Amino acid sequence: MSGPHVPVVWGGLLVAIAAVQLTFGMHGTALALLGGAGITAVLVGAAWGARARLTAPVTTTAASAATSPGAATAAAGVGAMALGSAIGAWLSITGGALLLIGVVQVVRQGRR
Repeated sequence: MSGPHVPVVWGGLLVAIAAVQLTFGMHGTALALLGGAGITAVLVGAAWGARARLTAPVTTTAASAATSPGAATAAAGVGAMALGSAIGAWLSITGGALLLIGVVQVVRQGRR
């Protein structure tokens, strides 16, 4: 996954977390920040995708480190851990597990 898909997925995750927090009675600034950041990320990704379709795609023959699934998993884990500090320990623990899985994937990828 690359390009405009990343902010769209991240924004969708933030909006989903905000929706879940509504069921737990969370109100106020934190909920507005989560929802607003999620909607903004989705809109930025959609605009980026529309702009990318207008330009010619760049093709590469070699995979770069930025396309590593392990690196993406580790980055998602760090993001979930950071978001978990505002949401709750359950998200921080899930983020830590994702980070560990991502690091293992990157190490295994480097041994090949």
